[in-house]
Amino acid sequence: MNDILKKQNSEKQLRRLAAQRQLYSTAKRIFGAQLVLGGPIAVICAITALAIQSVEGYVAAWGVLITLLDLLWLEPWQKRLRERAARIQEIFDCDVLQLSWNDIKVGSKPDTELVKEQADKYFQYVQNPLPLSNWYPTVVGSLPVDMARIVCQRSNCWWDSNQRKHYATLLVATLAVICLSILVVGLIGGLTLGNL
Repeated sequence: MNDILKKQNSEKQLRRLAAQRQLYSTAKRIFGAQLVLGGPIAVICAITALAIQSVEGYVAAWGVLITLLDLLWLEPWQKRLRERAARIQEIFDCDVLQLSWNDIKVGSKPDTELVKEQADKYFQYVQNPLPLSNWYPTVVGSLPVDMARIVCQRSNCWWDSNQRKHYATLLVATLAVICLSILVVGLIGGLTLGNL
């Protein structure tokens, strides 16, 4: 009843999904670096400052540097990558689901060169595009195009919601580990509440 299943597995669309996945993967690596800098390294610095009080100033400077690095470089970089990935996903959806592009809502279409560059990076490490195949469930092929669009968009919303839940869980767990680590370090070091 529609050609969504055929279109989603065309080389052009698989390259778009590869580019989108590569951009999100890079954003996740940046997030991982943020976690390491703000988590374990911060705890190690706190322990070091407790053990060697002469380095407290350096530890404080490190904390300020990491905060500025995060605010001025890592977070904006990560945001740009996620926005580009979302636009590539949007153009994939628009083409596959036969929807028009909305410049006002989404902004300009992603550059073809960006898609090529990121897809090439993805395929350097992943030779088989199979995990990107059949992005949408096969049931949409037997539905009228309007209903198929709804099913596909629902699938997108479910996937996005699931990703956000995992992300929120990771953030809460990381925050809990950092807080508990600082508390344990403070208790072991015999710090007062004010010093902690």
